[in-house]
Amino acid sequence: KEPLHRTGDFEKQYETLFAGQHALIKDVQFSESWQARMEACQHRVLKIDGVQGGGLKHVLRHLSLAPQRFESFADPRRKYICCLVAIAMMLAQLSADGRQKPEARARAARALEAMTAKHVMQEGVCADFGEVCLRFLRRFDVVDRDPARASAALEGLVKALETLFVDGYI
Repeated sequence: KEPLHRTGDFEKQYETLFAGQHALIKDVQFSESWQARMEACQHRVLKIDGVQGGGLKHVLRHLSLAPQRFESFADPRRKYICCLVAIAMMLAQLSADGRQKPEARARAARALEAMTAKHVMQEGVCADFGEVCLRFLRRFDVVDRDPARASAALEGLVKALETLFVDGYI
């Protein structure tokens, strides 16, 4: 995970969305007002389209982030990508709402501006990569693991990565 944060402008995107003092996911995680707005936007997307990104048909209530856990490299990205339309809708509403504090409106506008095709693609690729790697690691993160299955697990990881990145199912 760390090398990604040091490549190009990925670190800036990571700070804007996940790690900065007023990062988007943190703001949603720790603000009941932002959570309610986010849920309302998800309901609206589901009402119009019937589905969110990744085939998600439910409202996500928790966009949690705990940077000390490896899961927080993969899971919040997956949720961010699945809720992208709802997040963009919420940010557009917040940035245009004159009742909000100017700094909150500016943060929402910056987060919305950061949602370029390039950055969304980076987040999607990282979310898929993190998900595949996390599934692989979880096979060994048990008390009573079977070493004889390590080879099959590694083959499964290689197959999944080839399917996503070589065959283009990303």
